[in-house]
Amino acid sequence: ATGEYLYSPTSLKKSDLIVALGGDRWRQREAAGLLKKEMAGHIMLAGADVVEEDYSCLNIPVAQKVLANRPAFTTRDEAAVTLKIMKEEGFKSAIIVTSWYHLRRARLIFEKTFKGESIELMFYPSSRNPFDPGTWWHSYIGRKLVIFEYIGLVCFWLSSLV
Repeated sequence: ATGEYLYSPTSLKKSDLIVALGGDRWRQREAAGLLKKEMAGHIMLAGADVVEEDYSCLNIPVAQKVLANRPAFTTRDEAAVTLKIMKEEGFKSAIIVTSWYHLRRARLIFEKTFKGESIELMFYPSSRNPFDPGTWWHSYIGRKLVIFEYIGLVCFWLSSLV
């Protein structure tokens, strides 16, 4: 149940924007796949290491790419950048793509950042994951990432108290 708690996707429907959170290239690939399935008209790659060439490597048409206005080093930064871009562009809905183990915390952070805004958020896991939510403790990477996510959740909850 510990791994399953972190997995919290929402149902999807067509949106204005797809946002791939930083952390790994599989999130970007999943987001590009959703764009190709016409789940949104635009895509933004978030994170600290995103460069404009990443869009070209994913075969994203120039008219569909949205460039972040600054690097985002944390999920909170990514949420703030996404909100600013969405307000500037007039977008009313977004699909946030991240790893399954990061969904719960990303969702909490985005929902807090977007509170009071008339913007619909959906959350979608990238399909390639190094381990399964039901057996995460069987691998070193599973143990590491799930434990770090829970540490991140504790930090989020503590920061919400102040």
